[in-house]
Amino acid sequence: MKNKIAYFVSLLITIIGLVSNYSGFFDLDSGVKKFLGISLFIVLGILLIIMLINKYGIFSIIRTGEAIRILGINRIVIGNRNEKLQEKIRNSNEIRIITVSGDNLIKVLKNDIHEALTKKKALIKIIVATKNSEFLEDIENIESPYRKGAITTEIENIERYIKEYQEEAQKVVENPGKIELRFFRTHLRASIILCDNWGWYTFNLPPKRALHCPSIELINKDEGLYEMCSEHFNGVWNYNELRHTTKNIGHLADSAKFKNEYN
Repeated sequence: MKNKIAYFVSLLITIIGLVSNYSGFFDLDSGVKKFLGISLFIVLGILLIIMLINKYGIFSIIRTGEAIRILGINRIVIGNRNEKLQEKIRNSNEIRIITVSGDNLIKVLKNDIHEALTKKKALIKIIVATKNSEFLEDIENIESPYRKGAITTEIENIERYIKEYQEEAQKVVENPGKIELRFFRTHLRASIILCDNWGWYTFNLPPKRALHCPSIELINKDEGLYEMCSEHFNGVWNYNELRHTTKNIGHLADSAKFKNEYN
């Protein structure tokens, strides 16, 4: 395509030169010459713009930008360090998280989860992998031969973190928010965090851990990616209710039932 445009420009310039010589161009008055010169400049300028658009794929960039807008993608981030995520966690009424284990994530977000439970009295729904499952075994083997059993340990850590966070929240307010934990078997497609109408979508690409994979910040758009993630999360959440995998952390931290379940 680029060769064709270059050939066309060269041909056009040659034709204009020939026509100018044979039509008495240089005998015309200055006003006509100026008009023809400006016209030629405009034509060549348009052709140059077309060449640049073709070379740098500007039309493709415009189409990509429109697709991103329609999907509700606000930005793409490398790495999961995100202060905006922490702000959203602190100020949301409902928080939904699906991830393999979430060990590092839940640990880093401790203060933000505490604020969500005590100030917003948020409902926090977390879905992680089933411990000691074939799904985890496959991921561990891909990540490292030394990771055997490591993710199950991380999930056990999550249960302890949740218990600790709930107990601390109950010391601050009488009726804090609650945390529910459920376990999927094979349903993970990506790590997803949904805070009211805002989302954080992280690609899962073992052997890289999610912490080092690209993430997409989502805003709620009709038929956008946030809406798809929300439907996916709710589908997995409801399916795992049928499997009776729920651990309601809720207001049970001081109860005998809670202590027997987690100790």
